[in-house]
Amino acid sequence: MTPVGTVRDGQELVDRLLAPPRLLTARRLPGGLLLEAELRRDTRPVPVPYLLGYSPSAAGGWRLTHAHAAARRPTVLDAGDYLFLSDRRPARSDVPHHHGRSLWRHRADAPRTPQQVLSVPGGVESYAATASTVLITCWAPSGATSLPATQEDQDGRTATLVRGDLWPRSRSRAGRAVLRLARLRPASGPKAETVPTLELLPVALGPDTELTRELALTPDGEHAAAGVVRFLRGGHRRFGLLLFRPDRPHLARVVWADGDLTEPVAAPDGSVFACVSERVATPGLGPRQEPVLVPVDGSDPRPLASHHPDWLRPGSWNGPDELLCLGERDGRRLLWRARLSAGTVEPVADLVGSVLTVTAAEGEALVVRSDIDLPPEVVSVPLADTGLSPGDPAPETARPIRPDHSGDSTALRGAAAGRRRRNPQPARPGPGGPTGRVLLAPAAALTPAGRVERLRYEAPDGSRWLSRLCLPPGLPENPLPLLVWCHGGPLLSWTDWSWRWNPWPFVAHGYAVLMPDPPLSLGYGQQAVDRGWGRWTTEVAPIAAAQVRAALAERPELDGRRLATMGGSFGGYLALALGTLLPGVRLVAGHAGWADFTAVARACDLHWHWLREYGPLGADAYARESLSLAGLPTDVKVLLSHGCEDPHVPVGEARALYRLLDARGVDVELMLLPEEEHAIRRPANVAAWYAWVLRACHARLDPPKRPDGTRRHEEAGAR
Repeated sequence: MTPVGTVRDGQELVDRLLAPPRLLTARRLPGGLLLEAELRRDTRPVPVPYLLGYSPSAAGGWRLTHAHAAARRPTVLDAGDYLFLSDRRPARSDVPHHHGRSLWRHRADAPRTPQQVLSVPGGVESYAATASTVLITCWAPSGATSLPATQEDQDGRTATLVRGDLWPRSRSRAGRAVLRLARLRPASGPKAETVPTLELLPVALGPDTELTRELALTPDGEHAAAGVVRFLRGGHRRFGLLLFRPDRPHLARVVWADGDLTEPVAAPDGSVFACVSERVATPGLGPRQEPVLVPVDGSDPRPLASHHPDWLRPGSWNGPDELLCLGERDGRRLLWRARLSAGTVEPVADLVGSVLTVTAAEGEALVVRSDIDLPPEVVSVPLADTGLSPGDPAPETARPIRPDHSGDSTALRGAAAGRRRRNPQPARPGPGGPTGRVLLAPAAALTPAGRVERLRYEAPDGSRWLSRLCLPPGLPENPLPLLVWCHGGPLLSWTDWSWRWNPWPFVAHGYAVLMPDPPLSLGYGQQAVDRGWGRWTTEVAPIAAAQVRAALAERPELDGRRLATMGGSFGGYLALALGTLLPGVRLVAGHAGWADFTAVARACDLHWHWLREYGPLGADAYARESLSLAGLPTDVKVLLSHGCEDPHVPVGEARALYRLLDARGVDVELMLLPEEEHAIRRPANVAAWYAWVLRACHARLDPPKRPDGTRRHEEAGAR
């Protein structure tokens, strides 16, 4: 096996990228903020989930008041307390032995010493809670009436008979155990604070139906919704909701609708659950998403925004009449407000970038937003004319103005030098909408030197497709080699800051990065989805190639003779496809990609999705759309990487591609990642991947010289 270099080769760039918190959600605490984030820790192989509590500082800004490691999924209760899931171990000896992920309570009067609420064999998978009711999902045999004392196989047998979901360990199954619902009853007696009572709920799901981990509870604790999946003959599956009262689980009812129902969010008045309804796609008819309201009594779901083009997804309620939704438009994810009584949907604020998550409370929306060149930050958006919450420090202003650092190869600027200039204007309001203000930007130091431009390609049939072009600062002396990055999904678009597929380390080394949104990308109307559905090689790839050609024709600073194509998952497939369509490609780097559609569909855990898009195995569409690599020139270098535990694209596809290309005389390299799944999560592996790909780019694309006459790749330890 040929070594790919040490982690040190490019570690500096990756360290800058992965060091700050990866912000996920923001919530209000009394007088402060609670952030859910992931942090890199040298003692842990993958980023660690954290809960970070902030309060206003006397000197202005925010100060960190507490932090809980290995913690996620907070539920804020009264008086600043909140519940959360954590893998931490209890410190007290009177707490029963640790079982993995358990439920904890943060107390505002003792912020650094949370209390364990519940630990069960196999761990708590998910929960929903109010001040009086706690529901969890955990692992237990399907017919058990109580939790077993241990999840270990006493007889040493691990053989598991499966049907429906064919993986012995998945989101619905753990060996011989399945996901079960349980209710926490407050304990009584001398150990009331440490020994609560947990009872499995006897709910009837029906044949070949299992729970997912989705769980929601109305604020009064009277009604609950749990996600369920039904496995159908031939590999198909459907998604619905289990509605029940926690005190009467035997009366539970499973609700199936015309579309798949997922992601329930309970209304404040306890009358309905808002959820996503996705049209069940078939070959020739693509998926479509819209929000629906499912009454707690199990009656028919009611459409909330029928035929809205932006794939709205419920985010958070602002009172019983207003539902905040996220929706895709023009390559961005916007914040929308649906008013139930008026039957209207309107934008809340035209924030810069894309909304990742939103939580609402007391007339305010806390938004986490980002952009290709903007790391995630917390923005406060008033939902009424109330302004900022009392006690907030003076807000940070909106996104920075990036200074021109022409000739400097450092992509990710540190903020400590104090030279950062900021735009004094707040986030832009939408038509008649409020103004958002940035409260906290924990990764602001990563703001890159460089610029992003939007390019538009108009196809001969009049359809329009957008790309993002990331460029170094200043004007280049010579045309730049171009890296074409293809997004995964495929029902995604280039909307957000990425901790994994981040263009700025490559831009820092003298490359331009083009990020096209071809058919199947979200945010360009339903027609973009329908056009690419089931036609990846005959429609999506040719339009992506045309976007590249148009960019090269429009921008003289791009060198069409020095191209590389890259991507992961669907993007890995598309990178290979573009290698067969664009004559200037010298390098292809695909992670978790494939060429043989039938081989992937037959063996992966997303078999049901392939059936919806391409039909049963053996249908003509599989052969028609599978990628032939005969058109890939033998002088193109190919880098293939793959996680050995990948359930979505079996690692055998990478081995098959390697053998096929190697037999044709292509210069191909294969990086296997034994403990990774579909994505690369371990920072050390990410560093190795960046160093490997950068060295190949330097060797194949001949990046421009620095002003001192040296080449940029010498800084990355290329050899």
